[in-house]
Amino acid sequence: MSRIKKLRLIVLVLLTLSLTFPLKLYNVYSDNEQNPAISNSLWAPGEAILAKINYNKLALPTDYIISKGEYLSGSIASLFANDSDDLTIKIENIPELEVYIFIKAKDNGWLQIYAYYDALSASSGSILAHNFTRLNISLYNVRSMSFSYFGYANGTKYWVSDDYITGDERIIVKITGIGENDQYMYFVAHILYAYYHLAPEVVSLKTEYTYLSENTIVHKVEIETEYEDALIEFINISRWWRFLYSDPPVEWYYQNRSIRTYHKGSYLLYFSSSDLWNYPWRKVSKIIFIDSRGNYIPFDMFDVYYRFITKKLVT
Repeated sequence: MSRIKKLRLIVLVLLTLSLTFPLKLYNVYSDNEQNPAISNSLWAPGEAILAKINYNKLALPTDYIISKGEYLSGSIASLFANDSDDLTIKIENIPELEVYIFIKAKDNGWLQIYAYYDALSASSGSILAHNFTRLNISLYNVRSMSFSYFGYANGTKYWVSDDYITGDERIIVKITGIGENDQYMYFVAHILYAYYHLAPEVVSLKTEYTYLSENTIVHKVEIETEYEDALIEFINISRWWRFLYSDPPVEWYYQNRSIRTYHKGSYLLYFSSSDLWNYPWRKVSKIIFIDSRGNYIPFDMFDVYYRFITKKLVT
């Protein structure tokens, strides 16, 4: 041992990844082929990211009840489109109009309804005044167990919060209008359409990462869509991330960091980055002792002490 101590020792420390990955990236932008260099990797948990899912979908009425008024024409399908097919109701010798419309909805959104009165002659049935007044919209509040007034049914979009979504995932709309007791005229209510626009859904997504090479990290994100044709915007995605590919394919919009999906279901998204300092990985440290002549010295001839120092670069 004394002889070895007199030798000038050269210590070579080699740091290598405990797992190796092929360096070649396949044509991941143009198709949905699984990249074997990625799909066969082991993944570590990453940070959570926020995504805003906009389905751009309408929830339409499923049923209606005419509580006060006389049915004239139309059906539930009359409320689906702004066309000549209206749901029409006669108001004559009653104190008010009262109609209930039921829409299946489980999340927040905007309610949009257009409805009005015509005044007609009692003797001839001719129109005396067309579209002379709007009807009123109220929604059932599940907390107060009463109807809350929202405004006129003039096509305005009214925000609907959780307070107005029932336990069986419906919103209950009440449309009211003034009554008529004039013997020379009567009213006809026209309900043209009733739409419920689904609000964007904000979700938290788990991510995983792996090393594709010593300089490239790949991030995997799984997201579930409930409807077709969804626009998904990533709110807090890292500026280091670059979109690679997805399975199934999606359309990537770089400018606003968003994707468009065309089918409902599960999607796997893959991104790459080079911010290695933010994503630690297991490493094996190999310490080799050689003397000045290039001869290897057995490691167990020394008492070796070491410590790890962890640093994180904040960007």
